[in-house]
Amino acid sequence: MLHGAIGAPSELDLVPLKKMITKGKEIRTLSADITEIRHLKTLSRPLVSKGHLWFASPSSFRWEIGTSDQSVLIGNTGGIFLIRRKEGTKSCRHLDAKTSAPMTPLGIPGLFPGDYDAFLQAFRVESIVVTGKRCHAEMIPLGSAVLHGMSSLHLDFDTENGHWTSLRIITKDGSSFDQQFSNVRINESVPPELFDPRRDTALPIR
Repeated sequence: MLHGAIGAPSELDLVPLKKMITKGKEIRTLSADITEIRHLKTLSRPLVSKGHLWFASPSSFRWEIGTSDQSVLIGNTGGIFLIRRKEGTKSCRHLDAKTSAPMTPLGIPGLFPGDYDAFLQAFRVESIVVTGKRCHAEMIPLGSAVLHGMSSLHLDFDTENGHWTSLRIITKDGSSFDQQFSNVRINESVPPELFDPRRDTALPIR
């Protein structure tokens, strides 16, 4: 069932999105397995990586992708930190608002507002489709969200519990980054040291 025609938020029934955002306020901690699929314009085949996400309210997160060639994105009250491990080397970088961060969960805690009114300021909803318990929403970023290189964002979630099942970020150059979520655990214990970049490297943060 398609709710309304493609256009401004006033022309669409955004109740499923509003309920999902409201349910998100009940989340104190979250962990999930991730499958990341990157379709890059410069490559003929997609790149597939496995990883894990941890989140703790209000704004701490840890996003790990890959094994031997690994990227770790950590967010806490001190900012956002990118750790890369490759061929036995490590680097750690402090990202600021002007940095074109990787298309990972800035995608989620950090990029996606936790307040409905803030959401309407950050995204224009182009379409929303509900099929059974599944909702698919397509959005255009506005304001600061554009800084991260997005041209559009597609989100699938369960309308009953608000859990995300997949996210697609499409960039300005036509590449896309798909995140598929499974084994989602809500409000279970998460070690706070996961959100400290010093846990992963003794290197100075640039």
